[in-house]
Amino acid sequence: MDNANFCPEPTCSARVISADTLSGANNYPLPRGAYKVPKVLAEFVVQLDSESKIRLNEPAYEIKRIEKQIFLTECRYIAPTDKVFIQGYIRKNIEYAAKECITRSGISGAIRDTTVHIPIKAYTQVNFTNLPRVFPNLPPVVARYFDAKEKEKI
Repeated sequence: MDNANFCPEPTCSARVISADTLSGANNYPLPRGAYKVPKVLAEFVVQLDSESKIRLNEPAYEIKRIEKQIFLTECRYIAPTDKVFIQGYIRKNIEYAAKECITRSGISGAIRDTTVHIPIKAYTQVNFTNLPRVFPNLPPVVARYFDAKEKEKI
């Protein structure tokens, strides 16, 4: 994201104050279904327990709606450990009623929204039905030549 789209600091204080993802995550078998090409090694559902503290841009007296979407930025299988490492963020859009005017008989304000990205990171142990065979990349072959003239300069 470029800084041109961010609102100036004094007028916009909406942000994620803190976020934590609990590291262990259990997974559950997914009912059998169609396989995708080239080959599905395992299918599972992961439950990630995440907790965050969010600051809204102005005081609110009521949360109207919260919409959440999860985005995975990395999902990596580490062969010898049988673990899948997952990283991404939860995009949370919070609609709320701002508290602008308070009287003895009522509260008024506009409906506002704030969208924040809450980071997540976890790993889960995977039990493969057919253990995938993973071969390490071979080291690159580098040809080194000795030049007698270069040795004389040293």
